[in-house]
Amino acid sequence: MQGTDFLMLLRRRWGYVATAVVLMLGVAYLAVQQATPLYQSRASTYFTLPFGSSASDLFQASNYAQQQLASYASLATKPIVLQPVIDELKLDVPAAKLARSVSATASAETVIVEVTASSADPQVAADTANAVVVQLGKVVQDVSPRQADDQPAVNAVVVARATPAAVPYTPVPRRDYAAALLAGLLLGILAAWARDKVDTRVRSAQDMPAHLPYLGSTPLTRGGRDMIAAAPASAAEAVRTESFRHIRTNLRYIDVDSPPRVMVVTSAISNEGKTTTAVSLGVVFAELGRSTVVVDADLRRPRVAQLLGLSGAAGLVDVVANQVSLEDVTQEWSAGLSVLTSGPTAPNPSELLGSKAMADLLKNLRERYDVVILDAPPLLPVTDAAVLAPQSDGVVVVARAGRVTQAQLDRALDSLAAVKAKVLGVVLTMVPRRHLGRGTRDTYGYYGELNRRGRLRRGNRHGSHVSSSPVGKEHPSEALASDTSESSAPPAVDEPDTRPDTGDAPAHAATDETAARRQADELSDPPETDSESAQPKTDEERGRPGSDEPAAREESTAPDQDEISATALKKGAKVPQPTTQRAADVQTDAEGVSGSEAKPSVPASKA
Repeated sequence: MQGTDFLMLLRRRWGYVATAVVLMLGVAYLAVQQATPLYQSRASTYFTLPFGSSASDLFQASNYAQQQLASYASLATKPIVLQPVIDELKLDVPAAKLARSVSATASAETVIVEVTASSADPQVAADTANAVVVQLGKVVQDVSPRQADDQPAVNAVVVARATPAAVPYTPVPRRDYAAALLAGLLLGILAAWARDKVDTRVRSAQDMPAHLPYLGSTPLTRGGRDMIAAAPASAAEAVRTESFRHIRTNLRYIDVDSPPRVMVVTSAISNEGKTTTAVSLGVVFAELGRSTVVVDADLRRPRVAQLLGLSGAAGLVDVVANQVSLEDVTQEWSAGLSVLTSGPTAPNPSELLGSKAMADLLKNLRERYDVVILDAPPLLPVTDAAVLAPQSDGVVVVARAGRVTQAQLDRALDSLAAVKAKVLGVVLTMVPRRHLGRGTRDTYGYYGELNRRGRLRRGNRHGSHVSSSPVGKEHPSEALASDTSESSAPPAVDEPDTRPDTGDAPAHAATDETAARRQADELSDPPETDSESAQPKTDEERGRPGSDEPAAREESTAPDQDEISATALKKGAKVPQPTTQRAADVQTDAEGVSGSEAKPSVPASKA
């Protein structure tokens, strides 16, 4: 495991480490609070032989004492030494229990024995240590060989007496807490590593199958909701919408010569965000000016109608059953985006989706629309998606981060391979921000989200997760990638932000106002026309509010777009989007723009 892998492991499983640390610190705290403070005192005795006048005799005596020193130290915990100490100090403990609080060590290459005694009373600990060294010296003299004059062959001298300790030697809170912290870290890291090894859930792009294209990922929104791509009202929604545009771009370049037009969106198991992904892809494809239809082919648990707020009484089931026509049940949700809901519940969804009538419907939809997106049920619980997949140009498999396992995803892909369906790629949905790369978390200040200091402003709390007009600006990276052969399709519409001002004027609002003023300046000196038609109309003539009787707006007599463009190009001005408003209307609207509301441009074909 490399250093980066270890850091990513800690980032994913930090809860295990934190839990282990807190648990160990809690145990250490309870142990410190309930432990009885113990004090230690030490005393030392020196053993020597009382004979020998030459250096050789002294060396032999010292060598003999060192060899016997370990035996002397072991006598310190024997009843022969401890029982007289108990009688002398009048301790109410047996010799075996006192032995557990007394220890003796022999220093290497010396003839000194150090006796340590511990007790809850510092004075008792000191008295016990002093009494043990004295009694040890007496016992050693008694058990050692005697000289010719019946004197002991070994003498014991107390060289260090014990004194009462000022602080207990246990517990030591700092030491105990540090040990608990270290133990918690080690235990938590071990638990995190073990959990990561047994956890096979898909969490990032690295967990995706290597043989399939990775189309992209969508971030998890605040509150854990999965929202559709719409006209962003905040920076978070802008990032999410941009992620679907990235997926749309990858789908368009899966096959440059023959890009997929009929796509099935499905998942391995339920609750992975397939319906939201299908609808969002329809929204972003409609942004390119392509006629798009989203078909709710999930006849078991349909959600498209509920998600978009449409009527689901009639739909796909009725069309396949030849009860109604396709035109009667297709609902237009926004410009360029139509929706075909599932309709009533069908008793045999798999047979219905695999019927000839369904194949004829898909052929009809392919002829009517540029892009057809079908929201299909999950692959593992039912076979509906596998039945529908071979009739499409490809399948987009949706996998929710942290929910589906790699084994489940492999089984779902195997079911598609069994019917020889083409898999366009995999989309990872609802990815937490911490699992996204730093570059994917950055925003670029779209949709007027920069404040006066040039910093990205927080999202609008009043923004809705479903927009009634989701068509927005075409992504800059796809401006040059638009198919020129589709000139018959209506152009993308630039719609200014109509959200109320939140304190900081959006950056594009000032741009729209400037463009409107430039257009008003260009129209202020039009070519020679009839004086009456060129005369600005009053509010009563325009039929605006405030007049006594609303009058119908007359047809615009302003110069056409070619004349405006020629005049603007001569003056070096930027040509605005074509409109059908009169010069006086444009000038009035431009002067009334305050950054809080602007009128969208309408294509000339619709006017």
